[in-house]
Amino acid sequence: MRAETAESMLTLLERVTSDADGTGRAARIEGVRVAGKTGTTRSRPTSTAKSHYASFVGIVPADAPRFVILVGVDGVAGAGGTVAAPVFAAIAARALGR
Repeated sequence: MRAETAESMLTLLERVTSDADGTGRAARIEGVRVAGKTGTTRSRPTSTAKSHYASFVGIVPADAPRFVILVGVDGVAGAGGTVAAPVFAAIAARALGR
């Protein structure tokens, strides 16, 4: 992959957490640039409320990557941005010594 392509992708992934309407706002860490992607899918054929797989995969710090962390939670009613992103933020903050 060309360096320019990687930089463009990282910028787009950072907007997931930094934009006011980004789905990964809950992954933010004060003073750290975070890039990532939320995900939500139905994981069970039933129509019960707790039938989704919610995920967030992120990179911290986005400007000098040290960690890539995936949080996936199965059997939940919420989406990746509300269920997995806050867990990512807690894990990443600890990994960064915050």
